Amino acid sequence: MFIFSGNLGNYAYAQNETITVVFPTDIELGDPVSAYWQWSKEPTLKEKASVTCSGNISSVTKTFSEDGFQVSPSTTLIHFSLGPYDFKGILSKDLKELTLTMEYSSSTSICGPVKVVLAASNTKKNVTGSESLIVYTGQIKWLEDVSAETLTLVTPCGVTKGASFGVYGRWSLSEHQRNSTTANMHIDGIFQTIVQGTNGTLTATYMDGTYTYTFTFCDAKHASVEFSIHNRRRGNSSCPTKLTAVYSGSKAVTDNRVDADDQFHEARSDLGLEGQI
Repeated sequence: MFIFSGNLGNYAYAQNETITVVFPTDIELGDPVSAYWQWSKEPTLKEKASVTCSGNISSVTKTFSEDGFQVSPSTTLIHFSLGPYDFKGILSKDLKELTLTMEYSSSTSICGPVKVVLAASNTKKNVTGSESLIVYTGQIKWLEDVSAETLTLVTPCGVTKGASFGVYGRWSLSEHQRNSTTANMHIDGIFQTIVQGTNGTLTATYMDGTYTYTFTFCDAKHASVEFSIHNRRRGNSSCPTKLTAVYSGSKAVTDNRVDADDQFHEARSDLGLEGQI
């Protein structure tokens, strides 16, 4: 699994908006890929319109460089189409940077080149593969800290204590700060506690030095999550933000239901007990 996250720069439709690209298995020919972002203002869509799309890698070309008598891999060129959006990418040798150029209907370059940085990876097979991953997206608002920013949550299907997750978005700060890499929200952690509620919900928490992140998996039918942040230094909390499953396993979630429904129930049954783990 590879997750890249970065910013769509100052383009006509997207002004420093977050884009997250997920390769749930590997980065090889035919492997699945999905991307999540929002347009600041797109003529045919509402303001701050979210985009979620998925597909498969259609071509992979590896380039090599010579150093004396030694030939070693240099970069990898990839291509994939997600709905009407066409992506051409250059993957660095160390697999930590992906530079993307986005075109609309293979005719007009609307965004690029955009450099997205590796936010999380797991190259161990059968650990976090395409059949054990759910992606949720939504839009979060929190005082001056986060203003209508797109948020992407990647979790394993089984919500258990110690399971890894990733949250990718952006803090809404001053223009100077917003243009800096520190404005990116890359939270890679593990669920530290799990509480099973009497109404069937699962609540997971993660705490770092400043914030407490709370995830309430509240509606298996629509595979939604209530997400909130609490700043322990200032003592204030964000309002719950609804995140909806848009990708499960190796395919997009249709009508926000699905595979995620069964996987949610499987995760609950895997707990095998009530209360905090």
